[in-house]
Amino acid sequence: AVAKASKQTRLSVTNKGQEPPTDVIVPTALDSTVAYLCGLALASPQAQNLLAEQFECIHEAGEYLEGVSLLEVILGVRPDPSDAAAINTFLGSLPEADRVSLSNIVGGIYNDLDFTIEVQNSLSWLSAKCLLKRDARNKAAQRDPDIKPERLFELLRESKEIFKLISGIDQRFITEDELAPSTRRPPEQRKGPFRRERKP
Repeated sequence: AVAKASKQTRLSVTNKGQEPPTDVIVPTALDSTVAYLCGLALASPQAQNLLAEQFECIHEAGEYLEGVSLLEVILGVRPDPSDAAAINTFLGSLPEADRVSLSNIVGGIYNDLDFTIEVQNSLSWLSAKCLLKRDARNKAAQRDPDIKPERLFELLRESKEIFKLISGIDQRFITEDELAPSTRRPPEQRKGPFRRERKP
């Protein structure tokens, strides 16, 4: 009886130390520019209107960039950015993975912005990214060793079209960092004295 009671005590202590497993929520993947546009849409009715006017362009970007469908949901519902309760209600209506992603970008970093300029610049960034990804796909397809001449001709023609479109985009959206305009960080300053290497 003593041994049985001792065994039950050990099991009880062991069970107390074990916590029930919790599900790990993986946030919905968002391209950095798409995430910034989501933040703008949740911060400004003006941004919502400007983005809604470019809905078709945004929809096409979904073929190349992650998270576009979530931006489309925001533009479809258009929660009132001036009403914190409306934003919270909207976030609460989303699947957990989407809610976690958007909760990470909703905040005060969008205060005092010129939303017209921010939306225009971010959409240019979006277009540039899509064109670069489209160009990369095109070049990868051309390297297929089994490609047929007819298909290669189509890809070469598309490549010329892509080149013209890229040439028409402000080059700062092609060569700079992929972060959205207002989220770029200045280069880190070098700490400590700069040491020159001695020549032999």
